[in-house]
Amino acid sequence: MYFFLQIALSGLATGAIYGLIAVGYSLTFMTTKALNFALGMWVMLGGMLTFSLSDSCAPAATCG
Repeated sequence: MYFFLQIALSGLATGAIYGLIAVGYSLTFMTTKALNFALGMWVMLGGMLTFSLSDSCAPAATCG
């Protein structure tokens, strides 16, 4: 049961991230009537920053 809950929450979190990216593209396209793919740069930067911070400061490890 715990594994199913973990997989379900992971799927919801991933779907929420995809949804936010889609809303960003949609909002940009509706306001400017032009595709702006610069949003992907910020998404990638945020992902890399999150990964680097979570990798170096794991909850069980000491930061420093």
